[in-house]
Amino acid sequence: MDYGWISIAPPVVALFLVLVTKEVIFSLFMGTFVGALVFSRGDLFLGLKTILAAIGAGMADVENVNILIFLGLLGGLVVVLTAAGGAKAYGDWAGRHIKTKRQAQLMVCLCGLLFCVDDFFHFLASGVIMKPVTERHKLSPQKFAYLLDSTGAPSSVICPISGWAAVIVALLAQSGVQAPMSVFLKGIPFNLYAVLTIVMVFFFSASRFELGRMAACEAEAEANGGYTEKATTDSIEGIKISQHGKIIYMILPIVVLLVSSALYVLKTGSYFDGEVSILKALEQANMGQALVLGGFLSIFSAFFLVVPSKSLSLKTFVEAVIGGIRTMLPAILILILAWSIGNICGEEYLNMGLFVKNMLKAAIPFQIFPFVVFVVACLLSFATGTSWGTFGIFIPVVVNLCANMPEGILVVAIAATLAGSVFGDHVSPISSTTVLASTSAGCDHLDHVRTQMPYALIVAAGSAVGYLVAGFLQNVFVVLLVAGVIMMIGVFLVKKIQKTR
Repeated sequence: MDYGWISIAPPVVALFLVLVTKEVIFSLFMGTFVGALVFSRGDLFLGLKTILAAIGAGMADVENVNILIFLGLLGGLVVVLTAAGGAKAYGDWAGRHIKTKRQAQLMVCLCGLLFCVDDFFHFLASGVIMKPVTERHKLSPQKFAYLLDSTGAPSSVICPISGWAAVIVALLAQSGVQAPMSVFLKGIPFNLYAVLTIVMVFFFSASRFELGRMAACEAEAEANGGYTEKATTDSIEGIKISQHGKIIYMILPIVVLLVSSALYVLKTGSYFDGEVSILKALEQANMGQALVLGGFLSIFSAFFLVVPSKSLSLKTFVEAVIGGIRTMLPAILILILAWSIGNICGEEYLNMGLFVKNMLKAAIPFQIFPFVVFVVACLLSFATGTSWGTFGIFIPVVVNLCANMPEGILVVAIAATLAGSVFGDHVSPISSTTVLASTSAGCDHLDHVRTQMPYALIVAAGSAVGYLVAGFLQNVFVVLLVAGVIMMIGVFLVKKIQKTR
C-alpha cells in the first residue's frame, strides 16, 4: 500500500522531537509509535502490536544481537581495565619516559589511535594515563581536553574493528544497503572530518602555535601549570581504581581483542582459504560474530590477569563487568529503537523508501547531495549532542535518497553523514563525549567547548568544500587534497588575524 506523504511521519517526528527535547531515546520511540499508529490506522492495540513486531524483527537478526552483546562486553572491558589499574600503571611508565611537552602531546594522540575500539575507553584510559604527564610538562587542561576529544570519536568512526563500525554496518544493512561493510570501508577516506581532525591534532601537537583562546590557556599553563580543576580518576563506576596495576593488564586484553577479532573476521571471510583478497574477506565476513568472540576472549584474558594477582577480587571483577555493561545501555537502546523505526518505515509496513524514491529523486541534484548531507548531519548532531543518535535517524533517510543517484554517491553520502555526525557531537556542549573529554582532562566544560571550537570549525569548513568537490568527482585523492588545502589555509588565516590584534 502507498501511504504517500504520511509514510515519512516517523523520521520527521523523531527529527522534530530530538531537536526540541534533546532526548534521542524518547524521540526515536515516539517516531516508532507514530509510524505504528499510521500503519494501524489509529488502532492503539494494533499499533502496540506493530511496535513489538518491529522491535522483534530487529532483535531476530542474529547480527544485530551480536552487536548488542559486543557493546556490553566492550563496556565491561573498559571498566575492568581501568579499575584494575592497568591504565594508571601505563601512565606511570609514560611519565618516566616522556621528556618534553611535545612528546606528551603526541603520546595523547597516539593513545587515541591505540584505543580506537571505543572512544569512551580512550577518554577514561588516556585521562588516567596521561594526566600526570601533561601536568608535569605544563600542558593546559584545555589543550589536553582538545587532544582527547579530537582523537576519540574521529579515530573510532574510521576503525573497522570497533563498536562504532559494528553499529554503522548494522544500520546500513537495516536500511537495505547491499554489502554494508564494503560501503563502510570504501567510505573511510571520504570521512573528511574524521581524517582531517586527526591530521590537525597531530599538526598542533608537533607545532608551537595555537588558535584563538587556546594560546592564552597555554601561556597560563606555562606560567603556573594551569590546572585549577582536578579530574576524578580515583574511581570508575563506583569501583576504586587499584594502585597495584601493571601495564600488561591494559595492553594484553586490548591486543587479544584486536588480534582475535581480526583473525576471526578473516576466517569467516574465507581469507585463509587463499581464494579472496583481504578487502573481499572483510566485505563478506561476519563482523558481529568476530567482535563478540574478541570481546569474550579479552574479558577472559583480563580475568586471568587481574583476579589471580588480586588487583581485583572476583566480586569486584564481576561488579566492574556489570557496571561497564550498564554504561552501554543508552547506546543499546538507541540501536534497538533505530532498528525499530527502520522496520516501521520498511516495505513490510509504511514503505517509505518507495515514496522517497518517487517524490524526491529529482529534488536535490546529486552533485551537491554529499554537501547537503554533511551540513544537515552537522546541525542535527550539534543540536542533539549525539553522533549515534544521528546515525540511527539519518542513515536510513540518506540511503533512500541515494536510490536513484550514481553508485559512487552512496559511499560519499554515507561518509558525509558519519563526518557531520562526529563534528556536531565533537563541538556540542550537551554531547556526552565532550563532557567526558573535559572531565577526563580536569578542564572546565564550557572552556573546553570554546577553545576547541576554532579548530573544529576550520576542519568542518575544509570538509564542506571537500564534499562539494566529491559530488562532482568521487576521486578520494583529489577530494582529500582540496579539503586539506582549505583546512591549512584556514589555519594560517586565523593565525595571521591573531598576530594583527
